[in-house]
Amino acid sequence: MTENTQESQYNTPIEDDLQQNGAAGSLDDRISELESQLAEAQAAVLYVKADGENIRRRAMDDIEKARKFALEKFSNELLAVKDSLDAALLIEATDVQSYKDG
Repeated sequence: MTENTQESQYNTPIEDDLQQNGAAGSLDDRISELESQLAEAQAAVLYVKADGENIRRRAMDDIEKARKFALEKFSNELLAVKDSLDAALLIEATDVQSYKDG
């Protein structure tokens, strides 16, 4: 093996790129490419972070609505019982036995 072949086996991808395409222009191109990849990765991270925050917020809203509607349903059912008792008090006399029968 020649000395040049042995060296190319241990080169980094950037060094290989420099040897193939010329030093100055290729390095600038590679830097630009890596910067654009970095910007894309940062945008993806921000998107995932925002999406996670939206999911958390929606879950909290759903829990709050479930509590509200559960309380509302319970209150409506309790009002029906109260109305029935009020109606029974108006119809019946003060006879305790009639309440037990009802």
